[in-house]
Amino acid sequence: MSHGDQLSEPPEDFHVIGYTQSAPYAALAHNSKPLYGIQFHPEVTHSPQGKEVIGSFILNICQCRPHWTMVLFFVRSFESLTLPFLLLRKNLSVRKLRGSGIYVVQKVV
Repeated sequence: MSHGDQLSEPPEDFHVIGYTQSAPYAALAHNSKPLYGIQFHPEVTHSPQGKEVIGSFILNICQCRPHWTMVLFFVRSFESLTLPFLLLRKNLSVRKLRGSGIYVVQKVV
């Protein structure tokens, strides 16, 4: 999405609850459901409290929990991307058992 992107008209069953001169449909609400849409870029440095807005959306609206770390994310990503590749180079296949840290390795015939 670019800063110049915008809706040409609101989606069906939504009405405008916020606008600017350059974005006529900057905020929308569903007519009967608790659904809302807003167009802005909280990640840019000139958005006041942008990090807080993203955090509130992720934690409060999406109900996600911050139980991960970047180190854990990196390790899991590295394992899932490199281990199968390295084993295939040795004519071995690998699959991870769902929901565990256990890998099954087989000789490729």
